[in-house]
Amino acid sequence: NPTLQPETGDTTTLGFVIRPTPSFSLSVDGYDIKITDAIINASGRGPAAQQACNESRGTSFYCTLIERPVSWAEANANRTQANTITKYYSRPVNAAAQKSWGIDTEANWNTQIRGHLFTLRGLLTYQPHAILEVADQRQDFAGVDFSNNNQGGAVWRATAFARYGVNE
Repeated sequence: NPTLQPETGDTTTLGFVIRPTPSFSLSVDGYDIKITDAIINASGRGPAAQQACNESRGTSFYCTLIERPVSWAEANANRTQANTITKYYSRPVNAAAQKSWGIDTEANWNTQIRGHLFTLRGLLTYQPHAILEVADQRQDFAGVDFSNNNQGGAVWRATAFARYGVNE
């Protein structure tokens, strides 16, 4: 895609670390991330893209991602088996802005057990907001709804690690 632009992002973070004892630490970080010209992979394969092409009468960006033996206008008139879609294309496009914010925490604790190091580490993330929004004015994405497309994933995520050093 010759018009593809690099993504640009602005990130704001604020955090702190406390270490009340030599064997325990806790960190908390808040973040706010905004990405413009986010790159997504557009495809002609999905029903929404095909419907957008049909409703635009062949002028939608998505029509360039669907190949038939004849043009869209002829394809609309010629719905025979001979004019079945032969290829779907996908390509990266600048189509959206991504926004996310949340809080990351990390707790670390260590001790000695029988002369060997034992550590516990816990990670906890709270991310209630991860949104993909249409932002591109260079392409016609009419008919395909990306707006307020929460990018999925759990709002809360936790990971725990334990390590026992049996040797040096």
